[in-house]
Amino acid sequence: MTSTAKNFAGQNLRGRSFKGQHLSGADFSGADLRGADFTDAILRGANFSRVRAGVQKRWLMLQLILSWILSALAGFMSAYAGLFVAVFLTPTNIKAYTFAPGTAAIFIIVAIFIAIIQQGFTAKSFGFVSVAATFSVAIVAVFSGTLAIVGSATVAIAGVIAVSAAGVLVSSVAVAGTVATTLAIVGSMTSAIAGIVAMVVAEQRAEASVGAIVGAVVTLLISVYVTRRTLKYDSKFDVLLKFGIAFAAIGGTSFRGAELSKANFREASLKSTNFQNSQQKITNLHRILWQQAQKLELALLGTSILANREVRELLVTGKPNLSKSYEGLNLRGANLDGVYLEGVNFKRAILSEASFRNANLQWVNLTEAQAIGTDFTGAQMTGVCLEGWSYDHTTKLNDVDCRFVFELEHPNNKGSRERRPHDPEKEFEQGDFTKRYSETLNVVQLLMRNGINREAFIAAWEKLTKEYPDINPDDIQEIKKKGQDVELTIAVPEDTDKGRVEHIFDSNYETQLKEIESKHQARLLEEKDRTIETMKDMYFALAEAKKGDVTVITQTEAKSMAEQNPVTFTARDITNSVVNLGKIKGNVTNAINQIPNKEDSGDIKTLLTQLQEAISADKDLADEDKADALEQVENLAKIALHDKPAEKPTLASKALRALKRIIDNIPAIAKIVETVGKAFGA
Repeated sequence: MTSTAKNFAGQNLRGRSFKGQHLSGADFSGADLRGADFTDAILRGANFSRVRAGVQKRWLMLQLILSWILSALAGFMSAYAGLFVAVFLTPTNIKAYTFAPGTAAIFIIVAIFIAIIQQGFTAKSFGFVSVAATFSVAIVAVFSGTLAIVGSATVAIAGVIAVSAAGVLVSSVAVAGTVATTLAIVGSMTSAIAGIVAMVVAEQRAEASVGAIVGAVVTLLISVYVTRRTLKYDSKFDVLLKFGIAFAAIGGTSFRGAELSKANFREASLKSTNFQNSQQKITNLHRILWQQAQKLELALLGTSILANREVRELLVTGKPNLSKSYEGLNLRGANLDGVYLEGVNFKRAILSEASFRNANLQWVNLTEAQAIGTDFTGAQMTGVCLEGWSYDHTTKLNDVDCRFVFELEHPNNKGSRERRPHDPEKEFEQGDFTKRYSETLNVVQLLMRNGINREAFIAAWEKLTKEYPDINPDDIQEIKKKGQDVELTIAVPEDTDKGRVEHIFDSNYETQLKEIESKHQARLLEEKDRTIETMKDMYFALAEAKKGDVTVITQTEAKSMAEQNPVTFTARDITNSVVNLGKIKGNVTNAINQIPNKEDSGDIKTLLTQLQEAISADKDLADEDKADALEQVENLAKIALHDKPAEKPTLASKALRALKRIIDNIPAIAKIVETVGKAFGA
């Protein structure tokens, strides 16, 4: 890959090839790039502001020639269809074939026009025309001879070809946008029609010439209508618009497969420019500045986010349409730096890798929005709703200006939106938002099933803090009940291996729990229903873990706290291992059988069944390990039924990590687990 000079500002670069060159940061501002080839070039941060891209004049001549060919075809076929109608309605042919052929031909042409006007150039439209033509030809077959059938069929074929060719032709020329070419096309159509009329008149059949003229004129009028609807972005004529853009882009500026991340196309003229992927590379359009770009809608945009009209208009104008909802919109990698977006609904929108630096995002709805790798540096975010939004350590929240946020949407009930800070008279101080939401990235959730066991918790915590001296009791942020389980949230230093922290605590907690259970089985069973004492034990466990760093609570205070928070934490259910294993297998089978046999879940159902069988049959696994592994399989089966597909990978990841720790040394089962993970997208 070669590197060249990088200052091309204002130069005439028509037809130049920069294919595969390394031009990051190059300045092309104000240059004439018509016909230039940047295929597979590296153009990160390049400046293309005010450039003129598109097609050179010699390629316009080629388009003109192709247009003449299409126009001649359209003119010939439309005149031919009109001629057949007129011929079959002459007195001589009516006497020979009845009114059926001529009437059927008129019916077919009318059906074509009605279908195109109402349904556009769609499969439904051509299906309607096919049915109408088949019906008409069948009627002719009943009342007339073979020649009449052929004539009616010819009218159907000629009519479809004429309108299709004329519509494609005029749409393509309109996209190309040159008056000279348009006049040439009309002239060519006129020439084709005149030729047909001349032939007919020479044979002294004036009525046929009239039919030819009428057919051609009507076809021209319908094609003009089609063109107008196409250029107004009527979805019924999308196929024509795409063809027209592709036609007009022949020989145009090419950025196929180029690396254009963070490039500047402000005020660039981009008609007939190709941004599609090349055979070797995907065109990278991340964080490009498109503001005030001209005729971007007439460029080949491939499958990029720009193919969506709403996205394109937002990026070009920088002005959201507040009467519309942008819910679910794909804005991955978009550049909206400094844009005024106050009050926009981005619920469930894909904002990952996008840039909102210094943008006004006040009162924006980010409920369940994806913001992985998104840059919010310096943005105004007062009043945003952050319920269920996805973000991680790659999300930039530096210098965000925010006085308060909402963590629940509830658009119809403003009083239950979970404002932060809770006090309506209190606001975040400078830096509070960034600190609050950056800190939540550096946490680990430790799940203890069936409640906290005091002795096991203290032992596991000591092992963890010995391995990670930077973690101390003050880092315990939250205790949350989840069903019969308890989730403990602890803060960890930045760049900590969170998976290892979780593994160390979980493995030691489970080991200690098994030892305690084996020694004190009777006592544990007796304590199973003692909810108040178990809750009290939890508070004492945390107090002991903090080793005197918290205020000591009395038995009476602990009991009062438990009564105010009536949560049941039960000890682990201990039964005979063989009997318990059989019960777990049955639970797993029932959970898997609830997964429906559908295309999107059938593979998961089969894989989980295979995994269950492999775990149950393995001779190297102890019964206790089999029980733990099968419990994770049951969890995965329940996750497969989760009603929010986007959350399945996250939920499945934790169960898969626990499963891997149990069967890590058994390659056959580990391979199945890996396949299950891919099926969940985890």
